[in-house]
Amino acid sequence: MALITCPECGKKNVSDTAEACPKCGYGIKKHFEEINAEDIDNKESQIVQEISSEENNSSSENSGGSAHKSLLMAGIIILSILLIVIIKMISDNSVQKDYVLHALRSSAHVVQENDNSFNMIDIFRELSYLKGKELLSDKQYDKAILLFTYLGNYEDSNNLLTECNYQYANSCFSDGKYTEAKEIYTMLDDYEESHNKVLECAYYIAKGLYEKEDYYSVAEIFYEYGEDLLTLHEAVSLKDTICSEKSEWFVNKAEEEYNSGNFDKADVYFEFIGFPNLANRDAAIYEYNSFMRSIQGDFYLEDGKPVSIEGFIYHGEAKKYEITPIERITDNGDRSIVGMLDGDKDYFIKYVTDDELWWIRNSIYDSWRILRTEEALKDYNEYISEREEQKKADVKAEPSIGMTADEVRNSSWGEPKKINKTTYEWGTSEQWVYSLDRYVYLENGRVTAIQE
Repeated sequence: MALITCPECGKKNVSDTAEACPKCGYGIKKHFEEINAEDIDNKESQIVQEISSEENNSSSENSGGSAHKSLLMAGIIILSILLIVIIKMISDNSVQKDYVLHALRSSAHVVQENDNSFNMIDIFRELSYLKGKELLSDKQYDKAILLFTYLGNYEDSNNLLTECNYQYANSCFSDGKYTEAKEIYTMLDDYEESHNKVLECAYYIAKGLYEKEDYYSVAEIFYEYGEDLLTLHEAVSLKDTICSEKSEWFVNKAEEEYNSGNFDKADVYFEFIGFPNLANRDAAIYEYNSFMRSIQGDFYLEDGKPVSIEGFIYHGEAKKYEITPIERITDNGDRSIVGMLDGDKDYFIKYVTDDELWWIRNSIYDSWRILRTEEALKDYNEYISEREEQKKADVKAEPSIGMTADEVRNSSWGEPKKINKTTYEWGTSEQWVYSLDRYVYLENGRVTAIQE
């Protein structure tokens, strides 16, 4: 989409995809479609003329020029026929799109293998490119999408592919195919109005589900898009209507799913109603549900033994514990939700992060274990290994046979109090004197004996 000046009245900043000029009513879209069609026809003619001209020039230098020209024209005709067949395949819904793309990629190579005189692959790409633009202009977006997908980085095919998808999504939206349109808009991300269109599609899908009384699916959509969806006035109105009609139903369903251990599903119901709108008892269950959701999964103890939490059950070390979420208030007044094990308030699981839980043996924290996810345990073990290596590096070694003089100085004994050195014909002998009647003997700079 681009902003242009109306060719009829001169009004500026008019979209080139607008049906008509808002000032004079001139058919803007039709005007540019005719120009695009004209450009495509001219481009096709230009290709043939350029190729013919090149062949005529080469024929003056080569007596076989006319034969080459005939081969070229035959190749173009074959490619054109192949392209027509492939376009027909695109129209046939029974033919898979991957097969059509394979046919496109193979066609030019088949012709090229039979005649190396010309670059048939490039010619076929240009023909496909022009046909793709024609199909886009004619609003045959599904066919154009296949061609531009095949063309990849050729010319501005990627940009045209994005535009094709966007226009196809708009077409689906206009036809009420909101699910299909939403998928395409989501893929396009921030292109044009795609983000807002995703939210509009989500609203219309939710509205349709509400009319079918599929309230959980409605809640799922609001759960997925959260505050973004509530930027639409219509979505806020729809949610308010459902909450006023079905508030008690949603709370009952949430508690039912919670009691069944389906915490994710319960969260969808709770979030649709909203925490501030819950009664005290329901708000407490909402918090318990949030806690139980946070501790689900597979974990490992520090020794590598696997444990898991599924529903209200803790599985680990050949034991099972039933988890009961409770509110715990510490001596300093801090409040938190913990998972009491088998009804004993001094044995509980505490949530720390998504990767780490604490299994507390008693209420004063004098004995506890850490449960980590597989990735977190791997990181922890790497940290411990690095720390141990560092400790080893920081601890100075004792003097040993074979050390050099410098290594002895850097050892735990350090510098000697005194060095007695004797020079012989074969070299030097040294006695290094340390406190506590310790001695190191070196010959030619290497330790040969140690006395303690």
